[in-house]
Amino acid sequence: MLNQCSNKATMASLNQDVICRIPLKLPPIGTQKAIADILSAYDALIENNRRRMALLEESARLLYREWFVHLRFPGHEHVPITDGVPEGWERVRLKDLTTKIGSGATPKGGEGAYKDEGITLIRSLNVYDYRFDESGLAFIDDTQASKLANVVVEPNDVLLNITGASVGRCCMVQDRHLPARVNQHVMIIRAAPDLSLLRDREKADITDIIRELHGVVDEAIETKTLTVGEERFGPYDISKIDFDRLRMEFERSKKKNTTVQSLKTAIELKLQRLLAQNPARTNFQKHYEEIVAEYNREKNRVTIEKTFEALFVLLKGLDEEEDRAIQEGLDQETLALFDLLKKPELTQRDIKRIKEVAVELLAALKAEKLKVAHWREKEATRDAVRLAIHNFLWSDETGLPVDSYEELEVVEKVDEVFRHVYRVYPEIPSPVYQGAA
Repeated sequence: MLNQCSNKATMASLNQDVICRIPLKLPPIGTQKAIADILSAYDALIENNRRRMALLEESARLLYREWFVHLRFPGHEHVPITDGVPEGWERVRLKDLTTKIGSGATPKGGEGAYKDEGITLIRSLNVYDYRFDESGLAFIDDTQASKLANVVVEPNDVLLNITGASVGRCCMVQDRHLPARVNQHVMIIRAAPDLSLLRDREKADITDIIRELHGVVDEAIETKTLTVGEERFGPYDISKIDFDRLRMEFERSKKKNTTVQSLKTAIELKLQRLLAQNPARTNFQKHYEEIVAEYNREKNRVTIEKTFEALFVLLKGLDEEEDRAIQEGLDQETLALFDLLKKPELTQRDIKRIKEVAVELLAALKAEKLKVAHWREKEATRDAVRLAIHNFLWSDETGLPVDSYEELEVVEKVDEVFRHVYRVYPEIPSPVYQGAA
């Protein structure tokens, strides 16, 4: 219709006068409000689902990092680690675990050669971390597909983006999109058929968790078709969705660990470990307790969703806190001493000095006083450790910056460091830091 309204013979164009004269079908105000309410409700649902997907994707990333980067997989406490490899694991090349690694090509003619239907051509814009995006799917005919016979996508194939800004994104494609090929920006990684990973995928794949959650949401939402002209009293209230039933479905589930409860468990375990390593992290514990207290007060829809998001944010914060030692140029042991020794409003020069104090103090204690067997059991050896800390921090050569710390502050730091050392170093090496980065 806009093309018909164009006022130019050679080049189509529109101006304000033409646009103002375009006739529109205008329904009654009641119908307009009903249409707007329905569309607004769907927009809200789409946004909620988008946020849930983002949170679940972040959960998968955190879980992978926890298991395969930090090597804190289930039962890791009882598995020795040698040269960065847990007992029972082995280092192998990817090619030894796969039957295919390869990318495809774009049919001759580029996008102009795509068809309205046919065999799916998967491009990088379809591949996201842990999910396959159907929007923008391209299709090719049998003749074009025959020229890409070396990149036929099979069930359980992993798709990996290998070029551009999206490099590194990976997912698995649903069977309903097969048969399919990939273009030159997407690589197929096909696991060898005898790998147990394939047999366990149905239990381990995060997409199944997402599908299960969406199934409960779908059952909990009841839609209603409005008759044109039907009067509505105020805007559609998305809170009318039966989230109470949704909560009951979670609570009645045979799998006792609901999403929120699973997150709580993961956070509690991580908090316990991080606090054991560094007593200065009590702010994370306090924040977690506040979230749980709010959750326990009233487990309605709003609270559940707020808790869900708050726990994810906290878990991500804990993950970043775990990496802070590397950013500070320390390890977890010296980071704990650094956090105990520092105070607000220090200069960069002071901070650099305190890091040096933390490293040198711990090295000095480990070299002598903490080597004494069962040092915590005797008053004389306990006093020797405390005195060593006191002398080190008070010394003009080895201690805290003189101009930045009052005498009372140094006394307090001596006590804090001694309490920490007493707790985490019953022996050398400390059992609290075994396996810590």
